[in-house]
Amino acid sequence: MNKFRFGVPEAGHAVSIASGVAFLFLLMMLPLVGPAGAKTPHAATNAAAFGAVLLLVFLLAAAAVFLKRRDPDTPKRWPAFPTLIGGLCLFLALAWAFGLLRI
Repeated sequence: MNKFRFGVPEAGHAVSIASGVAFLFLLMMLPLVGPAGAKTPHAATNAAAFGAVLLLVFLLAAAAVFLKRRDPDTPKRWPAFPTLIGGLCLFLALAWAFGLLRI
């Protein structure tokens, strides 16, 4: 029986797909910190939930980049999809920190 190892290419692909699905879920949560969600009495809870999902998506994207770059069969370049997801997460985090999502 084969043991699951995080060094196999399929692990990087699986984590990359998981980060993409989680990013779509994050985009569905975006109205929680938008203009409508910022005016509710539970805006702090909305912001905490959004921040937790944002951190989870970024960690998944970073793990996917790490696993894909660790694969010896692929060229040593940055994988496009998880790097893009991580960059978009950083952009959303900065926009959220500066209050640009409440406009």
